[in-house]
This record gives sequence, C-alpha cells and structure tokens, in this order.
Amino acid sequence: MAPRHPAIPNVSRRAQPAHGGSSLADKLCVAFQLINAGATFRQHERIMPATARPLSPFITVYRWQIQMVTSILHRITGVALALGTLVLVWAVLALASGPAAYAQVMGFCASWIGVIMVLGWTWALSFHLLNGIRHLLQDIGLGFEIPQFVRNGWLATIGSFVLTVLVWTWVLMQGAGA
Repeated sequence: MAPRHPAIPNVSRRAQPAHGGSSLADKLCVAFQLINAGATFRQHERIMPATARPLSPFITVYRWQIQMVTSILHRITGVALALGTLVLVWAVLALASGPAAYAQVMGFCASWIGVIMVLGWTWALSFHLLNGIRHLLQDIGLGFEIPQFVRNGWLATIGSFVLTVLVWTWVLMQGAGA
C-alpha cells in the first residue's frame, strides 16, 4: 500500500509530484488528483493556498473577436427563442379560443414593444439557425482554419440581419404584418 499524503489522509503520496512540486503546474496536477480522489475544499487548501491558484479569465481579459461574439450570441439567442416561444404559444392558444382573444394578442404584437419583440425573435431565430449551420459544418470538420472561422462567424452574424430583413420584407409585401 502506498504511503498516505501528510495533509490529506485519504490520498496517497503518489498525488504529490516526485521532485517536490513547487511549480504552479505541479500544484495544479496535485489539485486535479485530489479532486479526483474526493478531497474536500479544506483539505485542498492545505496543499494549494488560494493565492497560488490561477484566476479564471473573464470576457474583459480578452480582446473581443467574432468567435467570442458568436458563441455568446448563440447562447443568448437560444434563451430568447425559448422565451419568445411563449408568445407564440399564447398566440396559438388565443387563435383556438376565438376572435376576441386573438385580437388581443395581435393588439399586443402591433404595439411598439410587441413589434420590437417580434423583430427580435425573428433575428434570434435567423442568427441561431445560421450559427447552428456553422456549428454543424464544424462538426464534420469544415471551417477550422482561422480565416474560415472568422469569415463564417461574420457570415452568420451579418446573414442573420439580412435574413431578418428579407423575412419581414416578404411578410409586409404579403400584407400580413402586425
């Protein structure tokens, strides 16, 4: 049986680097081994004090790039689509309830806040669709070179605005606008 770690009774000495473990990489290696061994936070503190731990970078650390923007927007538009679907369900239920209920929903959609919400939902759907296609292409191994990656991010972003304008141009030409 391996000798036990002095600070943590349920972790063997094999969790310590052989050459003393003074570098941050060595301490991180030990930390991951301790976590995998089920060490508690207090036990972990004895091995690696909080001042030695690396800080997780936040979005303010990095220079904004299109890849970062599309990743964040994809998550935001996913949430917006889920919330906007509630308005769509409201409209369908109102349509089934009768003309008065449906007129109330259409009245809301024709208000300034309703128009902003419907346009925003259309843009969110367009962006999420185009960015999802970009992700699917990457899943099959296409578009990983940096120039392609950047180009495809811009195509999804700009294309979503173009698609939104095209959809609403068609809707308004049909006379079916809110």
